[in-house]
Amino acid sequence: MSNRITKTRLKIVFSAYVLRSRKQFKLTQQELAENVSTSLHWIQKVESGAKLPGFFLAVRLIIFLDIDANALISDLSAGYPIPNKGRVQNDPIPFPRR
Repeated sequence: MSNRITKTRLKIVFSAYVLRSRKQFKLTQQELAENVSTSLHWIQKVESGAKLPGFFLAVRLIIFLDIDANALISDLSAGYPIPNKGRVQNDPIPFPRR
């Protein structure tokens, strides 16, 4: 399998990490939004996989939710199949070779 990830894969994997971590901390979406200085709407979009957060919001989420960034990157690059929701995954992001 190619060492490439897509925006679609990134949205799905990142949203799963945020959702799982928020639930582990027993936070509501509103509480998470307040703690990372964003809106409830953005948290809903991120958790649903509809939107990718900007760099600084992603960092705030990773730090606040204590997300293991190494595990996140490993899951992104592992090449595990993800469910296709009918969208063509034609938005490749080059992944550097090791």
